[in-house]
Amino acid sequence: MDNLPLQIIKIARPIHWVKNLALFAALFLTGQFFDKNQFIQVAWGFVIFCLATSATYIFNDIVDAPNDRLHPIKKFRPIASGSLPVTIAIIEAVGFLAGAVDS
Repeated sequence: MDNLPLQIIKIARPIHWVKNLALFAALFLTGQFFDKNQFIQVAWGFVIFCLATSATYIFNDIVDAPNDRLHPIKKFRPIASGSLPVTIAIIEAVGFLAGAVDS
């Protein structure tokens, strides 16, 4: 297991969380960006979306691992490469999903 903490972060694909920043567009376009209550609600929405999308990415990587191992680029993903055990990935995904649903 090559640097397990890094693989746990990598499989969540935090680089893709940038897309979830689009939630803040509604505040900006309605002129409520500096409304503290509205901003807090949208910030929580951002966190929930990040948890939910990461859980989805992880479950997808688990299901697609056999095919990803044959792909020239995807074979380096944590599960496909064997650097992250499926058990840990499942625990992470369930934790993210629980965090998203519970919020």
